[in-house]
Amino acid sequence: NGNDPMALERLIQVRLAFCVGQRWGAWYQVSDPSSVVLDFLGVRFLLSRSPVPEPQLAQWGLRHIADLPGRKLYENPGAMPRFFFVSRVLPVPHMAAAAARIRESTFNPREVAIVEGWPVDQPVEFRLAQLPQLALESYTANRIVLRVDTPAPAFLVSSEAHYPGWRAWIDGERVPLYYTNVAFRGLVIPRGNHRLILEFRPVIFFWGALISAIGWLWAIALAKGPFWQPSRACS
Repeated sequence: NGNDPMALERLIQVRLAFCVGQRWGAWYQVSDPSSVVLDFLGVRFLLSRSPVPEPQLAQWGLRHIADLPGRKLYENPGAMPRFFFVSRVLPVPHMAAAAARIRESTFNPREVAIVEGWPVDQPVEFRLAQLPQLALESYTANRIVLRVDTPAPAFLVSSEAHYPGWRAWIDGERVPLYYTNVAFRGLVIPRGNHRLILEFRPVIFFWGALISAIGWLWAIALAKGPFWQPSRACS
């Protein structure tokens, strides 16, 4: 139902590409089922309280697949995979510019990635004679391992949310991650067969652990008594 009052600002901006609402609203229902942003997010099913007329289903690219208690269930066959490659990177200077781009009617997430922090300010083409091969080796909340085989440099896009603390390594070498399509992750994969690791290592966790350790040591020391006592002068 789109109710998430603790959502990240960037995710809220993405929602507003297919919802009507305020910037910090807590309730976002899909108002534009034809949005390609839903495809990019991998949204495969939509629920509706009332039936959607057949002409609208055809216009939106949805199909009715089930009747549930009080709801109609519709499938979106255009839902995209969680990881995929694009042929073009379009650099933008900041989040607001990226949000404006994904709301344009010409935006096609299957071909173009809107990227912040890109080292050049011109669009970059990734022309591939054949699609790269991608295999998921392991997946957990804080660590993802992929195997990628590409005949030429390629740009990999994920519909998983990016956040400071996410890092990437290709064959053990640290590589940059970019904010892609406002709130998600993207990176360049060099030519060849590689092992890609995406891992969440926020610096704040290390600082928090250090401060906690110092606090515990201090508490233990106080419990055992003062470190130093003044010596009594001899008479």
